[in-house]
Amino acid sequence: MMDKSGGISLAGGILRAILVLVTGYMTWSFLQTMMGAQAQIVAILGIAAFEGGMIYWEFYFNHVALSSQQTAISASLILIDVSGVALAFVGEVMINRPDVVFPTWLPMIALVGTTVVVICNVMAFIGVSVFSPHAALARETRQSQMAKLSAAVMVESATARQLLTDAQQFAVEAAPGRSAHEIGKMRVQYAVPSVAPDVYRPSAPPPAPNGVADSPFVNTTPTSQSQKTKK
Repeated sequence: MMDKSGGISLAGGILRAILVLVTGYMTWSFLQTMMGAQAQIVAILGIAAFEGGMIYWEFYFNHVALSSQQTAISASLILIDVSGVALAFVGEVMINRPDVVFPTWLPMIALVGTTVVVICNVMAFIGVSVFSPHAALARETRQSQMAKLSAAVMVESATARQLLTDAQQFAVEAAPGRSAHEIGKMRVQYAVPSVAPDVYRPSAPPPAPNGVADSPFVNTTPTSQSQKTKK
């Protein structure tokens, strides 16, 4: 069974390669005839877009597509490229029939059709890249990193604002002690004595025992003015 399936696959691959070569030649000949001898680049683009796109998008559909968008894009391009190959084949057959006069609008259809197919292939390449799950994962990873950076920036900004507020409060608290320290050093430098704090200065002398005022300002000698008058 394995040998038979392998032989069938090989035969199918050979037949497919022959068919692609035939349709590729027909596409190139048709476009070159329609566009003129100077339009070889257009003919080459037609082969790349029609036969090349047909093979590539089939492979992409079967082995590469992951998301539903990629599957839809590749399936659509298979149909578009096969349609272009079929139209080019039919057009070449019509040209090779000497009894058939092809219409005057056929060259314009060939040019427009080739242009449309080429542009569709370009857009398909962009589309499958945009809708790639790997690209989506990379975008989400970048957004996560951006969110982390934004959070770090906000934390640092809030920290700077809080630090400025705390520094202002600390300056208010530290200023008296710092000032006293600096004044003390200046007193030592300029030999200015410190002023002792006036801890207690009574407004009136306290009463002494036996009703006598114990104060250096009270005159306790008998030579007072009243005694002199009595004498």
